[in-house]
Amino acid sequence: MTQTTQLSVERQFESNPTRVILLNSMASNARIWKATAAALGAHHEVVTLDYPGCGKSPVQKLLSIQDLTECVSAALATLPEKPSHLVGYSLGAWVAARLAAAPRTQLLSLCLLAPSPRTFPMGAALIDEWLALLESNGPEVMLRQLAFWTFSKWTFDASPGIAKIFADGTLKSIADVEVLRSQLRLARGCNEAPDFGKIAVRTLLVRGETDIFCPRFAAEIVAKEISGSKLIEIPRVAHGLLLESGEMLTKTVTEFTLGVG
Repeated sequence: MTQTTQLSVERQFESNPTRVILLNSMASNARIWKATAAALGAHHEVVTLDYPGCGKSPVQKLLSIQDLTECVSAALATLPEKPSHLVGYSLGAWVAARLAAAPRTQLLSLCLLAPSPRTFPMGAALIDEWLALLESNGPEVMLRQLAFWTFSKWTFDASPGIAKIFADGTLKSIADVEVLRSQLRLARGCNEAPDFGKIAVRTLLVRGETDIFCPRFAAEIVAKEISGSKLIEIPRVAHGLLLESGEMLTKTVTEFTLGVG
């Protein structure tokens, strides 16, 4: 990547002595962390950002997860140095793991939500189908179908309208349908795992019990590769961790960051 777009970065609770950096899932913006940021702000500065073409950040063509990682790294490099915890969710977990594998003297901990080393063949085939559906039926239909893979049966039982909420929220988060298409292709092309062996900070891995996108075997690969990491599962939850179990997830992340000396 030869040119990096300046991303929209928001800092909250700046007077706190430590920082938590929250990296988004696919085709979302920093607002997904609203409740989590408020809770973390009792203890840490909170930094959120928008990926290119999402939220307040301008559109930029990205060809790989490494491109996105470099874009995020450049944005974070503009911040004053402070001891920091790094949290990444889904697509953001791939970015966070790559950032943590690089030398970062003030990184205190890493938390990967819905972690997977790479996109496996079944995932690639699913993404191909979603891309085809996007072309034939448009983004709203495609996103509603994606919701059936994102949320658990218990979430649908409790909130039958979750597919529409998910689709509407995603469409409001992106500049245009090309951003969605581009990020799906980024995930489709993620064939190489980060260098997990170079991650030297305390690491927490969190997955939903019924997450199809982050199957248990994939999370266990990551847990094995990162020395001393801990893997936990949230019951009755799939891939939509923040929407399905936001309160429990926030409590888990907060307690983990406070427990790191």
